[in-house]
Amino acid sequence: MRKQLIFIAIFISFAAATGFCLKGLDGIVGVLFGSGITLNNMFLQHRFLRRAKTQARADAEHNLRLMMSCSIQRFIATIVLFALGMGALQLLPLAVVGGFGVALVAQYVGDPNFKTLRK
Repeated sequence: MRKQLIFIAIFISFAAATGFCLKGLDGIVGVLFGSGITLNNMFLQHRFLRRAKTQARADAEHNLRLMMSCSIQRFIATIVLFALGMGALQLLPLAVVGGFGVALVAQYVGDPNFKTLRK
């Protein structure tokens, strides 16, 4: 998880710099908010994986219920945070979605099991 966070920080710093060059301070705030949505999802998933490891153990049905609960909570949190950022806070939609996407790519590339680019 630490490696993923390092990759996310590097990618987001480049995205925030790009947002600043294109839209100024509003671009940075939007990119950081969008990447915060991804970080929220990542921490929710990590918390549920730890819970499944300690509570469910070998019970497949309990594991499945925990993972479905995690998926539902992540989905709802993502929708609510996008609505909050673009609706209530009036952040730039492209910056919010861009920050979200860049952080997702960084999470994927920073995964220790990702071997597509590292041969």
